[in-house]
Amino acid sequence: MEKNDFLAINELIYQIYTSADGKQLKQKFLENLRCIIPYSYASIMMVKEKHNGLCLSDPYCVPPDFTQFEIDYNQYEEIDHTDWVMRTSETVIIRESEIMPDSKRLTSPIYRQYYKTHDIYDTLQMSIVYSQKTIACLTLYRTKSDGAFTDDDAFYLRALSKHLNYAFYCFYASDSGHLTRNSVSELTQRFGLTRRESEILGMIFSDKDNYEMVEALSISNHTLQKHFQNIYKKMGVSGRIELMKYR
Repeated sequence: MEKNDFLAINELIYQIYTSADGKQLKQKFLENLRCIIPYSYASIMMVKEKHNGLCLSDPYCVPPDFTQFEIDYNQYEEIDHTDWVMRTSETVIIRESEIMPDSKRLTSPIYRQYYKTHDIYDTLQMSIVYSQKTIACLTLYRTKSDGAFTDDDAFYLRALSKHLNYAFYCFYASDSGHLTRNSVSELTQRFGLTRRESEILGMIFSDKDNYEMVEALSISNHTLQKHFQNIYKKMGVSGRIELMKYR
């Protein structure tokens, strides 16, 4: 691994653990990932349950105008030979160019009817899984001029997978019913939080960002950071992502 790659991965891990909420996590991750694994398009889609199984929804895309492309995916899911990725009980990373030769891949229904519209040549996909529950799917796309993804690209993504899995678990598992919700009042009593710390904890659990908290409480950002540190210390966590396991 090159020194620059090591530093870029270290920075990306830092960005994962300092994200304020799920949306910022997706934004920071995809923006910084591009420095390590170049891509033309990228998306993170949440895995949701529907009456006849699982489906992908709520795409967050880079660039933003790629979002409609991913929204349209539901029309082609039945002919996608990689849709099994969202049904795995552990993290799976696949390069389509590795599992299927060009002669089959580029003539498959999903390529001819869907990928071809954006000149997509290869994909690198990862299921985001925690405690045997698939939470989301990450997909990176390259065009013909970009060339195929490599073993190194897959290796870097795997190196980041545990960090990303845990972060998504903390921000999104409670939305899927995988976490037992704790009331703020219960946590306040358990950890001896002050009235203001309890108020801030409730805002964190409601996905308020720092600006919204500062405005609502009429305090400075410096004071808010002090409250954060007190909450983290009392609750025995290292930061906001770890704190979300109590939500």
